[in-house]
Amino acid sequence: MNSTLLLCAVCAFTAGPVQAELLYAVDGTGQTVYQLDTTTAVATPLASLSGVFGSVGGLEMAPDGFLYAITTGSASRLFRIDPGSWTATDVGPTAPNFVFEGGLAVSSTGDAWLSNAGSASTPEIFTVDLATGGGAFVGIVSGGSHDLNGLACRSDGMLIGLDRVTNSLLVIDPVTAAATTLTSLSGTVGANGGLVLNGATGWFVTATSSASIPGNGSLYQFDAFTGAVTPLGPVSGLPGSGFTGLARELAGVNATAYCFGDGSGTPCPCGNDASAPTGCLHSGGVGAALAAGGSSAASADDLLVLASGMTPGQPALLFAGLNATASGVGTQFGDGLRCAGGSVVRLGVRVGDASGAATWGPGLGVAGGWSAGDVRRMQAWYRDPSNSPCGSAFNLSSGLEVTFD
Repeated sequence: MNSTLLLCAVCAFTAGPVQAELLYAVDGTGQTVYQLDTTTAVATPLASLSGVFGSVGGLEMAPDGFLYAITTGSASRLFRIDPGSWTATDVGPTAPNFVFEGGLAVSSTGDAWLSNAGSASTPEIFTVDLATGGGAFVGIVSGGSHDLNGLACRSDGMLIGLDRVTNSLLVIDPVTAAATTLTSLSGTVGANGGLVLNGATGWFVTATSSASIPGNGSLYQFDAFTGAVTPLGPVSGLPGSGFTGLARELAGVNATAYCFGDGSGTPCPCGNDASAPTGCLHSGGVGAALAAGGSSAASADDLLVLASGMTPGQPALLFAGLNATASGVGTQFGDGLRCAGGSVVRLGVRVGDASGAATWGPGLGVAGGWSAGDVRRMQAWYRDPSNSPCGSAFNLSSGLEVTFD
């Protein structure tokens, strides 16, 4: 189906049975960005989008803070969109030869999938590499014909799809493409649509009455686990045949790096100062640093902590404390600096990959015990068993201070 419009949610989620949201929408052919208010279901022009060529079939926000869009047709491509400037970069061709209507889902760890390749009788799911656009065939969505107008990742790792053919929400296994019905819908989906999830809460839109297969042109909120659906009303102010994708903008992370082993504070233990704002140098001649992804919204519990520059192939422990050690400049410890302390909790052990990188989260809130308004200082301790500069066989990253919303 031809795509005409895509949306992304950009506001914080509120409590209550119906959650008030602001959504961004963009006309895939006219390349105009709209804002959609879920309390009124009115779309108004907001900005211009540049750099996307082709009709957009799916949109999603990734943990790196960029929106990603796939185009439809026989030359489907992946685009990276800066939500600050609404400019797009062509990442590359997607793996399928042909994509119709479609959806794009990105997990909190950056894994991605697209639909639909093939045809409605054999709808195919592919993985997507957000760095290249390429991917691999996953499988044909089970249960007969389907036309997925939207796709998103549920918090348990399953995919949720908005299906035109069965007029329902589907739960899809991202490994096998096996599908089951979450709930049948009373409103008509039609040719176009889109879907977005935030934890257990989701939203979807249906095609307008002028679409090639008419829908009822409405916005809905739903529970991604029970399938309970709440109508939010018909959408007004839309050009063309309706929306073709939904994505929420990550709320962002209120986080600051601190406590560097670069000579700006406490010297490293044996002259192993780094030349960059990282931890002290390890045996590989570099230091480790922490960064944050996802969001600092305590209720969403989607914080990601990303370590880089550690010793490849060695275990690393992420821990959090209430205090910044020595007023934030750290104290000498092992081959590095201790930056966090006070009621320390362990957030898990990972093994550094070939580049010395590792990721913790989402779901750190239970172990961390934080809530909105809390501040935590985080750091990674990692092994350095061969030729560590100071002979301690371990080192630490720089620190990361996170303020939870």
